[in-house]
Amino acid sequence: MQEMSTVALFSSFRFSKSAPTISQASSIEPLNHGFPTGNILRGGAKSNIREQFRKWEDENISKDSQPLVNDVPLPGLLANALTRPQDSEFVVESDFDTLTDGSPPQIEHGQFSDSGNSSEYLSQGDLVELSSTGRQQQELAIYVRDLETQSQFYTMSGKYLHRNTKAAQFCVTGFVEPHELREICKFLPTSDMPEELRDKLHSFPHDVPRSVGKPLIRKMLSFWDQADAIYRAAAPKLDNAHEVLCHPRNFTYQTLNSLAKKLLSTSVPTANGSYSNEALYAVHRSLLNNTFGFRAQRRGNLRTRGIYELSPISEIRRIRDVVNQVRKYQEEEVLKRRGVEGDTTLPLERFAIKARRLIDRSRETRAFTPHGIISTRSINSHGSKESKLGEPFDDNDQNYIGFFKSWAALSTFDPTSFLHGIGSTILRTIGRYDEIPLDQTTAWTCLQEIGAIAPWENQAVYTLRLHDRKAGNIDIQEDTMKHLRKDWGDLPVYCIDDIGAQEIDDGISIETIEHSQEFWVHVHVADPAAHIPPAVLLQKRVISMPQSIYMPERVIPMLPGDSVKSHLSLGSNRPTLTFSARMDLDGNILETSITPGIIQNVKFITPSTVDEVIDGSSSSRNLSPVLIVGSAIIPETPSRHLLSSKDLNSGDTNNLRLLYDIGQARRAKRRRKGCIDDWRDDYSVAVSFNSTLSRRPADDHNNYYSSDPSIQIATTPYTHQIKSRAKDTVEDMMIMAGEIAAQFCFDRGLPIPYRLTIRKPDRQSPAEYYEKTVLPEMDDRGIIPTKVKMEYLRLLQTTISTTPGPHVGMGIDRFVKCTSPLRRFTDLLVHWQIEAALLEESKLGHSIIGNTRECFLPFSKDMLNSLIPNLDTRERMASAGMSDGQRAWLCNFLVRAWKLKESKLPSTFDFLVRNVRPDGVINGVITDIPAHAYMTAPSSIEPHEVNEGDMFKVELADVCVYRRKITVNAIERLDASTLG
Repeated sequence: MQEMSTVALFSSFRFSKSAPTISQASSIEPLNHGFPTGNILRGGAKSNIREQFRKWEDENISKDSQPLVNDVPLPGLLANALTRPQDSEFVVESDFDTLTDGSPPQIEHGQFSDSGNSSEYLSQGDLVELSSTGRQQQELAIYVRDLETQSQFYTMSGKYLHRNTKAAQFCVTGFVEPHELREICKFLPTSDMPEELRDKLHSFPHDVPRSVGKPLIRKMLSFWDQADAIYRAAAPKLDNAHEVLCHPRNFTYQTLNSLAKKLLSTSVPTANGSYSNEALYAVHRSLLNNTFGFRAQRRGNLRTRGIYELSPISEIRRIRDVVNQVRKYQEEEVLKRRGVEGDTTLPLERFAIKARRLIDRSRETRAFTPHGIISTRSINSHGSKESKLGEPFDDNDQNYIGFFKSWAALSTFDPTSFLHGIGSTILRTIGRYDEIPLDQTTAWTCLQEIGAIAPWENQAVYTLRLHDRKAGNIDIQEDTMKHLRKDWGDLPVYCIDDIGAQEIDDGISIETIEHSQEFWVHVHVADPAAHIPPAVLLQKRVISMPQSIYMPERVIPMLPGDSVKSHLSLGSNRPTLTFSARMDLDGNILETSITPGIIQNVKFITPSTVDEVIDGSSSSRNLSPVLIVGSAIIPETPSRHLLSSKDLNSGDTNNLRLLYDIGQARRAKRRRKGCIDDWRDDYSVAVSFNSTLSRRPADDHNNYYSSDPSIQIATTPYTHQIKSRAKDTVEDMMIMAGEIAAQFCFDRGLPIPYRLTIRKPDRQSPAEYYEKTVLPEMDDRGIIPTKVKMEYLRLLQTTISTTPGPHVGMGIDRFVKCTSPLRRFTDLLVHWQIEAALLEESKLGHSIIGNTRECFLPFSKDMLNSLIPNLDTRERMASAGMSDGQRAWLCNFLVRAWKLKESKLPSTFDFLVRNVRPDGVINGVITDIPAHAYMTAPSSIEPHEVNEGDMFKVELADVCVYRRKITVNAIERLDASTLG
């Protein structure tokens, strides 16, 4: 078979919706579907076409009428032939985030710096693209307004649709003015639609005048047609975008503007150096209609259009080769069934033979399971007890292994791509997965069974593209701030971190001002900005993963290398950038300063030690049950000398209590301005490997593993949770530092990535809702009912912007993250800007408050605005990836404890309902852990009888490690008041 080109494989779309031309239409043979023909369609003089159609309908409707199959797949699962929307039906594709669907946002230690759907906010009049499942159809739509929990859109086909804004992709801000929507709003619903009607296009009643909405439709169609014309002008490059844009070996990330410059530069003119919105949409639509190779990163900022992930050329070519080989195999199989002797040395057949042999060998010691993970090694199995290399993988093997990794590990195929069928064919040919769905979960399990990945491999690492990340090193350069540093001498600096903390970013201290009730409160932050120039990190592509990644089995630092830890992590005689506030006991900030310095008297303590000191008791605050599978967990070795409560003197005790009290007073002030103090502790996961398991597996051989990691889960049930005063103290001090930094930069006109709340004119003001609804419902501990909290969070959409504004959810006027520069790039960026300003003030000999210049700064406002979409997207992906990574190990633990009987689990759990989906699946939280799960309603209860806040006694029904999905069966309904 002739080798198929990349374009033929992956570019399968029709860009224009235009009708066929006359010449095209004349060559199309008419089809007879049983509809009336002849003089009816010719419009004969004596015929009444309406009456003829009615007559035909009466005679034929029973023959053709068939019920519509509502076979929409669960979020995250593949569609089958029935779930692919037909051309006549437009159903917006499902939410991409399947694990938290319906589960309330978890706010880490009360911080609201990134709460809400911050990246997805729209303003009235914005134009967006809505896409059906698999991008079979696209609709341009104008965002009209938010209703209760749904957003309303008016589409270019003259219909309306209710959806959340996660469905929107491309965005043109301010496409029409809000007043242009007033007329159409009169005819649109003013409340949410039932869930079963959401995501579908709806027509207006017949009595709505046809002229309503016509100007809007014309404007959208004009936009569409102009994008069509631009596509045609640039088609040669757009149709070969893989070759033009993609890196030979690495995944790359680019903004839409940068992609347009590379694809349109020779064919489409710019206006003042920028491409039109129509041109950008032509590029967006052309790239995403490829079935493989380009993906919009949907956690990014919608209004700034986010970033796009590009697959490497090596992956694209590998997929092409495998597709060609699988199709050749299928052709040979057809010939064999006809009795024609075929080729017996096909690449797929060779791989299948080896895979069968390796799978059979694996199952001698590790049983297959349907839970996305193979079993642990049997205690009674024979053979070597050492992990070792097995057979080598040749180039052909690695081609198919690479395909499986693209499919299951990297998840680079669209949900309805034909490539899923190619993967299923490979699994079917291997012949070891009968009566098992031939899907990504099985492909992931197959990779374990053939020894291409470890049985416990964490798929979230692949999602973040960190599976092949090599350890690097950052060179430490001369201190640019050394002549400005203040020596803090004997001032005790308390660094409060967990035992396993690798990078010590921050410490806190307090000084009493004599003869007053005022204090200087200091937050001392590590200072890599003075030792690492911005250009160094940008050259090393740190921005591609702009924060450290923490997973139970591995830590991937943003700033790698021993020199960073030994010279810049906080400790005695280490540099800091110190954020200071003069405060009183009422929490008022009276004066602020930012000072480069050196700390000497550093005291490392854990949160539990601080809790013990503040409480005056050695009792444990949280009753956290601990469960283990495998052997005992190897205790973590602290990276620094930790002090116990007995090592602290009375002065230390007084200092820590004062810091807590001042933080609480400041928190009370923030609470009056919108801060809600809601929190839940999560479960924690610890993983231990023995020496033979800790090595990196070989990519060119199959790997045998003689043992398995140990997993420890420490749960904090809802009913046992007690708030940590240590975490409160640290959080309050870090927020205060963010306030100080934001005000310093605002006063001096320094562009920085502020975190702020979006104010939407068409929604109730968060401040108003807080005052009228939240405060009356808040108890003495600052806790509010879940329903009220959820609505407040919906109003508290946040974003990153160089334009400052209030952060209502934190109750402060301006805020920026600045206390983790060793592990978060945006914090480091803020330090670079601040230190440039401090150097400029030192040079000039006076303050630069009121400054409007940018010449002395490493980053101008325009530069930051170009970086923020990437930073915002990658930050959110990293946060989701770390959460997914921890959840994967929880699921791994549950399979081993529940199915493999390695630890005793409770037979039942308590389940708190969060919401009920239209298909009857119930989202909620297993409060004993706590962890999100899915529940199917018992037959005795209709789904509509289940409400948010209901409690059930449940038992485990299924756990899938690959999909990180926990499913439970309801046993009985409980009294919700049992939840503390």
